[in-house]
Amino acid sequence: SRNGTYVNGEVLVPGGKIGLDQGAHLGFGGPRGAFVFDADPPQPFAVAVDSPTQFVEASGGLLTLPSVDAPELAVLSRDGDWWLESEDRVEAIGDGDVIDSSSGRWRLHLPEPIPPTEDADGAILTLSSIKLSFVVGRERELLEFAVARGSRKISLKPRSHHTPLLALAELRANAGSLAEDEQGWIEQDDLLQRLGYNSGRLHVEIHRIRSELTKVGVIDAVHAIERLPGTRKLRIGVSAFEFIESSASAGA
Repeated sequence: SRNGTYVNGEVLVPGGKIGLDQGAHLGFGGPRGAFVFDADPPQPFAVAVDSPTQFVEASGGLLTLPSVDAPELAVLSRDGDWWLESEDRVEAIGDGDVIDSSSGRWRLHLPEPIPPTEDADGAILTLSSIKLSFVVGRERELLEFAVARGSRKISLKPRSHHTPLLALAELRANAGSLAEDEQGWIEQDDLLQRLGYNSGRLHVEIHRIRSELTKVGVIDAVHAIERLPGTRKLRIGVSAFEFIESSASAGA
């Protein structure tokens, strides 16, 4: 700009260079920032076919339709491809596809999947770097739950969605000598019977698990629960666990 380029209110000298931090304000022709620098990769979004002004954006890499509060469908990336999850199935999808939901039809806008990266010191939380810690009572009820990485520990209040998380963690932890890609899988109907859930409740709890881990900083939390394409099998996406038995009971 002839009137100058500004970064966070400071003019950039002609020909000068400066690194941009996340959230930096850029101004052209004046110090007041007209643009905010966003270094995050592009996020998927969906536009309602019958109402083009209505759209839903992803949060934490997970796109839920018709909304976060009503997660009927989930769109997520895995192994360089995009997948659509419903209560009992997972199928491959692509940019521009139109999908049906109870709220209407949605056209998907899906960027090229970008694999998550870590800082040089590996400080970013990923499913492969964390350990889930469960403190259970006499009746196997969950008393305490935490996400740990090295000496860092994030304690979370036990919630209803931790019940299926605990069940899936125990399944994977008890997989014995099975290869890693074979560990912990269970038929959804078997898990529903074990938990006393219907498929709708499990679908909502899975969404809550992913959302909670995203909020504490796990960058690939969308894969906290994995589904095996072409089957009704699912498993937990974490492989490191700690189970502590307590003589206490819930509410004691």
